[in-house]
Amino acid sequence: QKSLEFALRKNLKSFQVELSSRENALDFLIDNKNILEEKSNAIRAFDKLARMLRNMDTLPLKIESVQVASSLYRGTEPLTLRKHKLCGARKAQENHLYKSFVHVIECYAGLEGSGRWPKNVESQQKTLAAMTLHVANSLEKSFGIKCIGTEGYADILYDGYAFRLRLHALSGGSSNLTNEHISQSMKHHTVISGIATKHSSYCNVVQIAKRWFASHLMSPHMKQEVIELLVAEAYCNPSCLPVPASHWSGFLRFLDNLSSFPWGERPMYVAAMSGDISSIDHQSNLLQVETSFQKETERGKVLVTTPYQVDSQYWAETSSASEMCRHAVNAAKSSILFLDREMPNSFGNLNRKILSVFTPSLKGYDVVLDLHPESVPLLKYFVCISEVSNHVEGKASGPICDLVHLQSIRTSPDTDMKSKLILGENLALVAATKIQSLLSKYAFVGYDEFGGTSVYLSWNPSFFVPSFELPDRDVDFMLPVKTGEEETAYVPNILAVMAEVCANLRGFLSNVRFRN
Repeated sequence: QKSLEFALRKNLKSFQVELSSRENALDFLIDNKNILEEKSNAIRAFDKLARMLRNMDTLPLKIESVQVASSLYRGTEPLTLRKHKLCGARKAQENHLYKSFVHVIECYAGLEGSGRWPKNVESQQKTLAAMTLHVANSLEKSFGIKCIGTEGYADILYDGYAFRLRLHALSGGSSNLTNEHISQSMKHHTVISGIATKHSSYCNVVQIAKRWFASHLMSPHMKQEVIELLVAEAYCNPSCLPVPASHWSGFLRFLDNLSSFPWGERPMYVAAMSGDISSIDHQSNLLQVETSFQKETERGKVLVTTPYQVDSQYWAETSSASEMCRHAVNAAKSSILFLDREMPNSFGNLNRKILSVFTPSLKGYDVVLDLHPESVPLLKYFVCISEVSNHVEGKASGPICDLVHLQSIRTSPDTDMKSKLILGENLALVAATKIQSLLSKYAFVGYDEFGGTSVYLSWNPSFFVPSFELPDRDVDFMLPVKTGEEETAYVPNILAVMAEVCANLRGFLSNVRFRN
């Protein structure tokens, strides 16, 4: 921009030249400071840990490979990768943003093939769990590395990072030893890493898209991998347009694809591995995807499929997929309309107005469940955009990052923080997801996982229609009433429903508000 401005002023001396750029309007959502240094430190720590695991000779089976599959490594995670001094870091700088929550780095260790595995599936899983605990115990005894072992994985706190290690068998034995989640996670990580390497703007667009989805209260309904695939569609299938070269153009293309794609007619097939599969396999995948879509009884679902996972149900939740699709499309259309209206006129003020793109519409929500700020893990990282943007108008101009990122927070002694250390689990998001699973199609639950301090409920109008048949499930949520014709009808018992919702938020909930 400076070079262009200098050239214009030199050649157009009789005109007043004033340039403004919209490219930096979304920079406040991207934290690229020292990202290469931090990532290289994490890679070195992982390489040292992998070497220790491969040289471990106390296991009955040798660990042959250790592979990482984490959004932190592929650069699509909005949270910054930094060392935590309570995770075995000797020279980690004091950071007030990293006091309780620690993002884990998922990694998988492959055991050598063997025919000595038990035939019983339950015994196989117990043997694998015993090996996981043995790995954690060996690392702690031999190298003094703090490990937290569980039945399914081991959290290894090494060199300032938290590595979540899961074991699986490479070959031999039963297919139950390598579950679908591990296999798909490694394939997805490889594909997304390839796209990120080929297109430099991809990672930044994914980070912005994840914050956009969360700010519109769709965190309980959208998997992080699905957002990466939705953004990848703009890079793998640009149609007649060029591939996005900046995070601004990539974000606009993402919104356009989300708002204009015919979700009710066909699924989105993201050809992320088009160069690695034959045309025959490609056509076969398309036919299989379209056939499975036609069999679906519920229209309007978000169906995202890939060459390495044709089953769309793997990527989307079925209980509220249709409602979430409608919510996401409306939010994308609203964001595009705002940008189309403001971009031609806001030469220097777009940086402040851009927060309106991340402002959710709260008109359709009936209940607001306020949470204790101290119980929200990611409040230590972010001030929630969806809550800040509602109060930003009328304030003095200043850096947007001052409104979005926390600048200071009260610290507490390390001895107290060790007991409150949260490894990889956003407990507030887990509670909101449980509530959505509990209410199922009766309500839509909204929550912003990046520091949201409120959970929102929107009742489905069909929930309040009296039914003359007792439902097979959720009997406790229904109340029998007598009609004028002496028939028994069933209406929702809102008190019982809200009591169950509040029970799932025990420890988080501070207040309940009903909206008119």
